[in-house]
Amino acid sequence: MRNLSLIVLRERLMASVHRLLSMLVSRSIGTLRRMRDTNRTLVIAVPWFWLLLFLLIPFVIVLKISFAQTRWLGTPPYTPLFEWVHG
Repeated sequence: MRNLSLIVLRERLMASVHRLLSMLVSRSIGTLRRMRDTNRTLVIAVPWFWLLLFLLIPFVIVLKISFAQTRWLGTPPYTPLFEWVHG
């Protein structure tokens, strides 16, 4: 009789350990999926940011030049769009 209760106790313990491990594995898989999605987004976002940055910088320079007034004998041949004010 005592051996039977030990067997039942062992089976319950093993079932509890199995449930605990399966719960931990399922949570860790969910965490890994979220991390994978975050890393994937970061890997895609960095080159896009880099390209946009180096596309926008020349665009802003050309836009600044296009709105500036021209100088006939000046170097550079356009007036500055923004000037520093001292005071």
